[in-house]
Order: sequence, then C-alpha cells, then structure tokens
Amino acid sequence: MKKALLALLLVLIVAMAGCANQSNSSSGDSEKITLKVATHTNQEHYSYKIGIEPWMDKVTELTDGKVEFEVYTNEQLGKAKDSYNLVKNKVADISFIVYAQDKMPLTDLPMLPNIYGSAYEGTRAYWDVSSDGGIMLEKAFLPNGIRPIFNFAVSPFTFGTVNEKIENLEDIEGMKLRTSGGLLDLTLNELQGTPISMPVTDARQALERGTIEGIMTSWLSIKPYQLEKPLNYIISNAPLNGWAAFYAINEEKYQSLPQDVKEAMKKASEETVINLAEKINDSEEKVKTSLKEEGIEIYPLEDEQVQKWEKELDPLVNEWISEMEKKGLPAQKVYDEFKKSVEKYKE
Repeated sequence: MKKALLALLLVLIVAMAGCANQSNSSSGDSEKITLKVATHTNQEHYSYKIGIEPWMDKVTELTDGKVEFEVYTNEQLGKAKDSYNLVKNKVADISFIVYAQDKMPLTDLPMLPNIYGSAYEGTRAYWDVSSDGGIMLEKAFLPNGIRPIFNFAVSPFTFGTVNEKIENLEDIEGMKLRTSGGLLDLTLNELQGTPISMPVTDARQALERGTIEGIMTSWLSIKPYQLEKPLNYIISNAPLNGWAAFYAINEEKYQSLPQDVKEAMKKASEETVINLAEKINDSEEKVKTSLKEEGIEIYPLEDEQVQKWEKELDPLVNEWISEMEKKGLPAQKVYDEFKKSVEKYKE
C-alpha cells in the first residue's frame, strides 16, 4: 500500500513539474520585447508617417502587443551621418539609414540615372532585390550585419530653374545647379552643367540670391523646403537619378527574435513597401498639381531630347558597374536583377 502511495506521489510531482515548465515556457514566450528605433527625421516626414509608423503598428498588432518600440526622432540617438553606425553598433536596434554608400556601395544602385521611371517601380524593384532571396540582401546588407525591414525610392529627380528654361542639352552647359553630391554631381558633369553641392536647407536662399541658377532635386523635397517660391520652370520627364533609402535592423538582434516575431515583421514589411510605393507616387502627382496651380510652368522635354540625355548618361552607368566589379562586387548582376524587377512593375 505504501509503495502504491509513493508511486502515485511521484507521478503527481512529475506532472506538477511538467505544468510548471509549460507555465514558465508560456510566460517566456509572452514576455514583452522592446526595440529601439532611431531616425533623423521628425514624425511628419513621409518616411515616418507612411513608413516606419505603420510598420511598427502592424508588428505590434500581429504579435498581440508582445513587441513594443521606443522611438527616437530628430537625431536624438545620433546624427543622420551616423545612422549606419547606430544600428551596426547596437545603439539602436532599427535605424533609418542614409549616407552609407561608403560602407555599402551597392546601395547606390537606385541612384543611377534612368534606371527606373516612377517611385512605384523603384520601390517595388528595390525591395525585390533587398528582401529574402534578393541578391542585394546577400551581397550588400548581410555582410555588413544589417537587414532591411523595408525600403523605398522616389521618382527620378528633376531640374527646376529660376530664369532660364532648360529645353535641350545646350541650355545646361555651364549652368550652376544645386545637387547633393555623389552620383548627382557626376550626372550633372556628364550633362556639362556645373554642380554646386549644398544641403537642401540652403537651396532656397541660394536661388533667391542668384548663387545658383536652379536645382536638381526630388519632387517631394520642393514644398517642404519652399523651393517653389523662387522657381519658375520645372521639367516633368528628365531621365535623371532617383533616390532611395531604407530602414534596417541589426542582423544579430533580428536572429535573436522568436520566429513568430520574425514572421510578423516580414508581413508588416511587405505591406509597408506596397503602401509606400503607392503613396509616394500619389504624393508626387499631388505636388505637381499644386505647383502648376501656383503658376510654375511644368513642362516635358521633347522625346528627341530625352533620348539624347539618356545617351549622354549611359556611360555613367557602365562606369559605376565597372568600378563596383573591380571591388569584387557583383554590380552587373545586381543591376540586371533590379532592371528585371522594374519591368514587372511598369505602369
């Protein structure tokens, strides 16, 4: 009898221990996860309002509140120029990364001239090559210890001028135009213009003083910096460079997350990229309409001129690919994959 009672007691003890383990496991799985997010922008910037904010909301929703975020805007955790190091060195778990081409030169790809035609095409194609299975993920991001959670591209830049209307290549020769440096300077040099590199925050004053004759900029940068005030002419179809950026998470941090959180992030990323692609496109069209209503002449180049500009800029693409290949980077393959994706999303 005693032996039977002892055996029963042992069974009960084992069962209770199992329940305790299950309880602890369940408790561990439901523990809150807090991720630090850094951006140099304010909360009104489109990359925040239609990018990282809905992405965070979706991740929190899909994980039933298990994942929370601490957000640091306006360079609270570090300057824009340090955005790569913030996430690389785990000061932040997630960061809006800009100015990182020296660390990841392949990410310059969407900024080559005439590589895509709209924000929708550029955004969708960039994500294709940067997400799971994409060549950019494997060759540009992961070797640097980061993983994009979403990226986006704006439509190709345009030229806006104060007094002189640009209608052909000869009109650009010697013209002093504001750029943000890098590939944009090289592009303007190819077109025989004179690049004046300066922060966009200084461009309006430079235009008003006549220090520069025009700007090379994105449509979405015109109104926030009041560049429309001194401008009179803007080209609607210049085959110039675009601009792209991304939010990324530290790869080691990402791999430490539970599988359900990774799946939630993946789903949120797919939704965010599509939303960004559509809304940036719509926003740019609204900007054009608004500028026309304010009296700015927005005009297209003749088809013949577009073809001439493209021909002038083709060598820049080939030079970039050659330079990257010399560094051991598969630029031609990345370029080909990107262009293939662009074709899928042409409107």
